[in-house]
Amino acid sequence: MSCNQKPYSEVILVKRCLLLSLLVLMLLPGLTTRLTYAQNNKRSQQPTVEQILSDMAEALRHKVSDEYFLAAQINIQPELESGYVDIEKPALESWHVIMSPGKNVVLKRGAGEKMEIIFYTTARALSLMSSGKMNSNTAIAASKSSDPVFMRWERPPGVESTPELRAKVRVFQLQFFNPSLPQRFILDSAHARWSPHGANVVLLYYYPGFRSAWFEVRRGKTLNKPGDKDPLHQAFIFISGDGMAKIGDKTIKVQVGQSYYIPPNSDHVVWTKKRKPLVLIWLAWGEGA
Repeated sequence: MSCNQKPYSEVILVKRCLLLSLLVLMLLPGLTTRLTYAQNNKRSQQPTVEQILSDMAEALRHKVSDEYFLAAQINIQPELESGYVDIEKPALESWHVIMSPGKNVVLKRGAGEKMEIIFYTTARALSLMSSGKMNSNTAIAASKSSDPVFMRWERPPGVESTPELRAKVRVFQLQFFNPSLPQRFILDSAHARWSPHGANVVLLYYYPGFRSAWFEVRRGKTLNKPGDKDPLHQAFIFISGDGMAKIGDKTIKVQVGQSYYIPPNSDHVVWTKKRKPLVLIWLAWGEGA
């Protein structure tokens, strides 16, 4: 055998490799077509804004009293690069929902007349709220009006802010944009957003006179700062982990299975040095809550 001749086994191996390459080239177009079809089909199965709002409107009927009524407009806005809602640009589309006594609900495309409240959000945030991956309290939460949010609301010109209207809007925001029956919030960091108070937060139930939230405090972070005080009665209920808290002028060790009352206008600072996050439920109540 000359030095230019390849061993028989190598020739067989080369032929097999060539046949395998040819087979892949023959199958690749069909495989690519099937993958493209699957991707397009998945996109086509994603609910539209109209479908999401229709489901939300139907769910609302089962959540409110027979006497409840509200006229609300929902503007679907562009997104900022951060994903938050951009309310400075014109709406991509508008819808309005009219809820009248007797649990009658009407959903129509376009801006409505004599609206009592206008919500601004994005199609993506609406989808996240519809699927339960974000709740409306978390989407709308802001410590000050300039904070970026996933949803914002405002009163139309000429509509006066009254305790009755604020209560109705709170019910709509909490019940309409969270369509699960029974209503469900998922409590973990994946469904939370970062809070200016220094922890991951999922806002829970807000009603006149009552507020609640889930907080996750990670190592190196602090929930609240010394001097952050609130005129409300509050409580911390620790449900996971352990760490430290400063309540009033006392610094104490806290852990799962404990609850602490926080008098009005008291320091209430929480932190942990442990790798495992410290998780708590926050309650607040009283006039102004």
